[in-house]
Amino acid sequence: MKNDVSCLLDNYMQLTEHKSSDCPNMPVRGLMYFGKMYDKYIKKNKLNIYSQRLLKIPTPKYYVLYNGNANTPDIMKLRLSDAFINRSEEGEFEWTATMVNINKGHNEKLMKSCRILEEYSLFIDRIKEYLKQKCSVENAVQTAVNDCIRDGILSEYLTAHKAEVIGMCITEYDEQETMYAFKEEGRQEGLQALVNSLKKFITDINLLYKEVISNEGFEDVTLEQVKKYY
Repeated sequence: MKNDVSCLLDNYMQLTEHKSSDCPNMPVRGLMYFGKMYDKYIKKNKLNIYSQRLLKIPTPKYYVLYNGNANTPDIMKLRLSDAFINRSEEGEFEWTATMVNINKGHNEKLMKSCRILEEYSLFIDRIKEYLKQKCSVENAVQTAVNDCIRDGILSEYLTAHKAEVIGMCITEYDEQETMYAFKEEGRQEGLQALVNSLKKFITDINLLYKEVISNEGFEDVTLEQVKKYY
């Protein structure tokens, strides 16, 4: 799936990306996206980057529209420098992504100025509400689509692209569930590894303790002393 939208407007090169999952690496990804777009722009306009004259290029604007489940503020700046292994105190190298929370109840001024974005927010909120009621992903998406068409929310678009929207949403939410399942499986494996380590620790301690007290002169050694030594 490709949710990216980029456009060149009034000498601003703007890229907008939609995210429904948490990803703190958006500044890195944005830097890579813009590198490709600037390369395309330079070639298309036959600009010479080796020229002794300073080239003028469009100003970048990078936005991430977020409607995931994390509790995030209305507007949040994600910074490339947060990913640096060695912190750059001078701030010489920076790239930011402006993350805009488009969940229902956030950025109301923005929503009122863009009716389509507001309706999209309402549509996603309905899917989430049905999922909270333990509906399957497929039923939640299909019911939300039908409700929104009935209530005049994105009705024209949803009517024209109903099957495509349902398929895309189901795929997206299934991916989220799959990722959650992988994480849960990893946690369970980690817990089991910890339990196994503790069992081995207890076995080793008991064996060591028996070995110690079997030697002459060590009969009074306590289990706690052996644990501390171990």
